[in-house]
Amino acid sequence: MRLLKLAPICLLFLSLTASALSTVSYPDALKELYQYRKSKGYAGVSLIHPKRTARFYKKRDHKMVWSRGHEFPFYTMKRVLDFVESLPEHGFRTKSYEIEALKDLLKNTQSRDRTVKQVQHLDVLLTDRTLAVIHDLVWGQVNPRVVHEDWDYRPNRASSAEILNLLINRKSLHNELEDLLRHDKEYKALLKAKSTYQDYVKKGGWGKLPHRKFPWEKGSSGPHIQALAKRLQKSDDLGFYSTTSQQVFDEKLEQAVKQFQARHGLNQDGVIGSGTWKALNVSAQQRLKQIDLNLERMRWFPYDLGDEYLWVNIPDYTVKYIRNRQPIFESRTVVGNVKWKTPVFKDKMEYVVFNPKWNVPSKIAEKETIPYILEEKGYLKRNNFSVYKWEGKKRIPVEDPSQIDWSKANAEEYLFVQKSGRGNSLGKIKFLFPNRHAVYLHDTPTKYLFKRDHRAYSHGCIRVADPIDFAKVLLKHNRKENWDQERIQSSLKEDDEIYVTIQNDLPIFIVYFTAWVADDDSIQFRDDVYDYDKELDKALSRI
Repeated sequence: MRLLKLAPICLLFLSLTASALSTVSYPDALKELYQYRKSKGYAGVSLIHPKRTARFYKKRDHKMVWSRGHEFPFYTMKRVLDFVESLPEHGFRTKSYEIEALKDLLKNTQSRDRTVKQVQHLDVLLTDRTLAVIHDLVWGQVNPRVVHEDWDYRPNRASSAEILNLLINRKSLHNELEDLLRHDKEYKALLKAKSTYQDYVKKGGWGKLPHRKFPWEKGSSGPHIQALAKRLQKSDDLGFYSTTSQQVFDEKLEQAVKQFQARHGLNQDGVIGSGTWKALNVSAQQRLKQIDLNLERMRWFPYDLGDEYLWVNIPDYTVKYIRNRQPIFESRTVVGNVKWKTPVFKDKMEYVVFNPKWNVPSKIAEKETIPYILEEKGYLKRNNFSVYKWEGKKRIPVEDPSQIDWSKANAEEYLFVQKSGRGNSLGKIKFLFPNRHAVYLHDTPTKYLFKRDHRAYSHGCIRVADPIDFAKVLLKHNRKENWDQERIQSSLKEDDEIYVTIQNDLPIFIVYFTAWVADDDSIQFRDDVYDYDKELDKALSRI
């Protein structure tokens, strides 16, 4: 996925154009509105960001933003409020903007007997709202750290105050604000999908499928097959089809099921099992909300990821290599389970490591390795572990681990190292981008999990289904010398670890998207594996 550049108006450090600023000041209006916020607000409207608004006026020497004494650009601000009122089409929750109350206040203040103080109050309220809207357009309505505690993406964008300073005297302010929305093709595609699902909802969506014994497959028959055909027609997965009397699962219906499965990250076997049945029973309204949540996520990310990068989407269970803005490699992955979540962050791929050793993190050692030692005699030897004891920053080999009372041992005092070779938990290859989360991509001896639809089973690291092919394509484009299949296979026969440096600056983005539009224009949905959709929805509901 490529998230492209937003309109240039939101980039940092654009120079201010010369403009005539109002000389009208207001010693009391902001203070009064700050106090009103503690009650019901001024004329039914309260400030959203009083401190941010106060700072903005302070930098302007407390000069009015919109007004010139009694004069006020009523028509311009009405069009701004009309634009803000349309933002739910982009997935925004607009209740906190209090648009109707602001429109009423704007209308009431147009009377000829309005006072300077009334205009001042309106000026402050609309400045507060405009700052809030600009911030939400550019940065998103929810701080990503509310959902992702370790969020460390830092897009280079202007503040709402910097942008507003540029826009104050623009006559087409509503158009300038609209330009702050994302305009990249991925965002527009998801907006188009939103419109499609709004139509589904207006038409009544689709009902629940009956629960019948699984599997439903080609050759099955009954009223539930007729219900399945109707369901797939309503989501446009099945074209013209006589559902009035059709009760047989035929080849055409099988192809429609496969198409639906492809759009939902399910194994494309054309068979209705519990997983596909569950996905079919997610309502159109729920899918519409899912699209809105992912439109918000897009606002958190950089506008342009560059021409070449790695993209790991946790709910999609895939890693993709994007080069010249096109995917050149894709593989299934296994990600962290709900207790050991894979974090969302950005880094830079640095090494391909052949025949890796595994240094067991102390948390895993505490919760799993030491209990296994206590449970199974000979566990360390059978799994090729060496044990070291930490003395300061030095690690001292433990000659006979059986002499240690592991029931009383502190995991942080020991280091367990699994040797390279057969049975190593990292398999034959590791893809390393050193980070504070101690997360990386790697091979695995546990291959059967890649066949499953749900693939959240690791301790946070990301297992790759096709590690040799991944290594081959990475080294082909990021090393001057030749690293073909033969050389890679030869390296894997060695006993020691071999570190091969990635010579180019290759970003890796580990992300969390549960809805997007694929290159073939199909709307894709994935399960909310970590309940981050639920957390984001709760955060937006508090706005």
